[in-house]
Amino acid sequence: MKLDELLSIIEKTAADNGINKPMLVGGVPRDRLIGLVDKKSEIRDVDITTGNKDSLKLAILLNKKLEGSRYTVFDDGHVSVDIQGLHFDFSSNFVALGVKEELAKKGKENPSAMELELFSRDFTMNTLLETLNFETMCDLTGEGISDIKMKIIRCPINPEITIGVDPRRILRAIKFSIKFGFGIEDSLKTAMLNNHRKISELPKKFVSDKATEIALLDADKGIDMLIEYKLLPLIPLSKTLSDILIQHRKLVRAL
Repeated sequence: MKLDELLSIIEKTAADNGINKPMLVGGVPRDRLIGLVDKKSEIRDVDITTGNKDSLKLAILLNKKLEGSRYTVFDDGHVSVDIQGLHFDFSSNFVALGVKEELAKKGKENPSAMELELFSRDFTMNTLLETLNFETMCDLTGEGISDIKMKIIRCPINPEITIGVDPRRILRAIKFSIKFGFGIEDSLKTAMLNNHRKISELPKKFVSDKATEIALLDADKGIDMLIEYKLLPLIPLSKTLSDILIQHRKLVRAL
């Protein structure tokens, strides 16, 4: 079954069950705007949101409808459905504590459920919405498209809140910076440094795996950024990361 067919099934399932219109969110709209994805056939990982808790209901209904699909529940509340090599993540509709107050500062006194979710996300470039037919892209924060064009990683609200509620985002910012060649906005840099010790509160394997992934993207930049943000002493070293560190130190001494 092709992606278009599955997205059509998702849209029809939502309509038939009185669920808010599902939208693509996060990686697919971002990567399409950056130019990393030219064809629909290249898309294997899709994030979907309805802007409310119905995203989870939609995932359950889809899993029941698709024979042979696999349904997974994650610790952070979101769920996924895997079918024929395609991975669909359904949003938990997480809303960060303090996001309403932050939106009030921006003049949004009565934000929609979708706005609360999008402004609670990690970075503006991951807040873009796109219809399931890929015809219309929406930028409810008003900053996602421009930040991608300017190649900057920025939080939708005060980064002390964004990073404070989920320190995994420190590693994500570093990864995206290296992967896309984007700069990190100054207030986000400060928040990453202020909250760097919270990395120790995360599962050790997760931290080790993500740090290794960063180093494998670009050993020199990756190690330098892990040092810059005071993370290296807090990271459990995998064998791969240890080997990269040894080689990195050799290069530094050679210079």
